[in-house]
Amino acid sequence: MPKLETQINQIYLTHPQATSNTLVMFQEPLDESQNLLVIAKLINIRKKSDTVDLKKICSCIQKIFKNNINLSGEHLFEAALSEINNTLAEFGQKERKAWIGKLSAIICLQSNDSVYLSSSGQTCSWLFRKKELTEILHPEPSVEKPIKTFSNFTSGKIRSQDILLVSTSNIFNYISLQLLGKTLFESNSEQASVEISKIIQDSSENEDSIGTYLINCGEGLSQTEESMPIYAPIPEEISIEKKPGYSLVHKLVNILDFKKFHFFQKRPKQIPLLSKPRFSLAKKFFLISFSLFFILALINFSKYAIQNHKIKTQKEIVSLEQSLETEIYDIEFALLYKNQNQAVKIYDEYLLNLKRMEDLKGPKTEFYKQSQAELYNRINLINTVLEPKVAAEFRLSADLLTRAGNGFFLAQKQSKTFFKYNPNISELFMINTPQTPLEGAAHVSGTGTFAVFGDTIYLIDESQKQYVALKTIPGASLLGLKFMEPNRLYSFNKTTGELLRFIVKDGKITQQQTAIKSSDTDILDFAFDKDIYLLYKDRVVKYVSGNAQSFPYPSLSQAIEAAEKIFVAGNNVYILENGNKRLIIMSKNGVLVNQIILPKTSSLTDFYVNESARIINVLDNNKLLEITF
Repeated sequence: MPKLETQINQIYLTHPQATSNTLVMFQEPLDESQNLLVIAKLINIRKKSDTVDLKKICSCIQKIFKNNINLSGEHLFEAALSEINNTLAEFGQKERKAWIGKLSAIICLQSNDSVYLSSSGQTCSWLFRKKELTEILHPEPSVEKPIKTFSNFTSGKIRSQDILLVSTSNIFNYISLQLLGKTLFESNSEQASVEISKIIQDSSENEDSIGTYLINCGEGLSQTEESMPIYAPIPEEISIEKKPGYSLVHKLVNILDFKKFHFFQKRPKQIPLLSKPRFSLAKKFFLISFSLFFILALINFSKYAIQNHKIKTQKEIVSLEQSLETEIYDIEFALLYKNQNQAVKIYDEYLLNLKRMEDLKGPKTEFYKQSQAELYNRINLINTVLEPKVAAEFRLSADLLTRAGNGFFLAQKQSKTFFKYNPNISELFMINTPQTPLEGAAHVSGTGTFAVFGDTIYLIDESQKQYVALKTIPGASLLGLKFMEPNRLYSFNKTTGELLRFIVKDGKITQQQTAIKSSDTDILDFAFDKDIYLLYKDRVVKYVSGNAQSFPYPSLSQAIEAAEKIFVAGNNVYILENGNKRLIIMSKNGVLVNQIILPKTSSLTDFYVNESARIINVLDNNKLLEITF
């Protein structure tokens, strides 16, 4: 996205007689697209020499950001923040300690249309957007431990006409939140800075220091829009208008037209036994009075119930907003320190609170829905590829993919048809196609391509256009065929649960061994390097020196439940899940590295990873896709 033009206004107020605190503010353009702003303050200082600590801390922050300028955005902010915390920890342990527990600081990095914030101690940050002020970083109490000084962390997108305020939190000792919002709405950021400064100067004390940045993004807010107050009106602004008509009691009395009631009408003269009135005048008066009282009581009770319900609902909405803001912060904090399991756990709580907020129709529901989508992608490290490169397109769809030199051999199981791609496409026609199903193929360097049908392994003789049977295992049901340098072929016997290893020499299979034996035979695929990985629908079993070990999957918002293919290369394990159109990349310790989502594909059947070139080739129906990662 294009870089937003920003205007930065500064409020720096400190009295010459102030001796108990010191304040430093600086702005540093790192490059054309990134800008660093820092406010730092020490309170309750005892010696004038303590101010040197604050200057040293600010110099450290500035130097670390410049040293990491080869990074950008979130990567720059996370790397710099981690290094700053480590440096301050060493400074607090080995050198001076007078600043510990007295530091309040906020770091703001603007990178194009994104902003990254981290604070320590009594600082705050607010966002003015669409006539509303939203707190995005809360003040926190100073701690006595220098480790992870900057732990209060958040980030997000900024838009045109946003105003970001970063400040020492004591600014609200002199100007109310409502007046601040009104001032930002009715003035541009430059005028607002002047007005806020006057208010603070009129009420501040000699011993105080205040530092504030107002960052105005894009064009200023339009002053022609109808002014809508975002603050609670003071008593002088409230006007009470008497509406025409009667009060509630008058309306009710008006409804009761007494002349229409039967006992107020003149009756014809009746015989004595029937001429006695049904109700006395006192009873009639009591009945009317009771009816009015009952109606009024019912109306008041209903009104009270409705108002009480609205109050409870509003309180719950406010509580939910606070919970959601806290959960956003906790997720950002967990991601900053690479604690993905904790991030996923908090994200699940966030979803429950968001669902309740949606049921209550809270005013900020859409905002938190947008935040939910951003959090989901960040937690799950999702990289969506909408238009992958098509390396080749074949006549038929393909199920199997094996590397062959600089190209590939591909096969369709149903028709038992092989294709060759290097980089031209050719189709292999065989005279003696076996009757049993095709279950795997592998290319052996310097020998040729092997294929497994049922219980037999064949060598494809391209010159004679036929399959040459090399090894038959009676009663076996072989699954897959994979090659490992220099001369080993592997296939899994689902009948016995054995992973078989074959030695290839001079175009023949000279030896058969059992690599591992598993009691569970319903595997879907396997892979290996120095260890062996057996893939099941919802788990992986890792064999080290022939012994089975658990291989934990990373915590994901959408768990791996329909895996189909596995590949091991370098330090990573790759799993293909066609149902969710994704390729999951994790370390060999089960830590999530990346998720590649291919939403516009139709049927993902196999893949190959070239880690040195950072390229993944994926079969999608009759297309060979190429993805750079």
